[in-house]
Amino acid sequence: MKITIYGTMTCSYCFALKDWLDEMGVEYEYYFVDHDKKKAEEMASLGGDGGVPFTVVEMGGEKMEKILGFDRAKFMKVLGNDRG
Repeated sequence: MKITIYGTMTCSYCFALKDWLDEMGVEYEYYFVDHDKKKAEEMASLGGDGGVPFTVVEMGGEKMEKILGFDRAKFMKVLGNDRG
């Protein structure tokens, strides 16, 4: 499983998501789209409408889940984890 988070330097929900995943020991890649134009374009190409955090969870093959915002319930379902 590969998790990629697109966020900004000023987004409190982005940092809350990062802290929560860190507490759970979940690995992820994080990109500041307000400082990286290529990553902002990548986020848009994946369907990110400009809202952050925008997370892409790749589960192998072509299966991919996209999560807008810090939707804890959706993350728990996607991660298959009872913690949170």
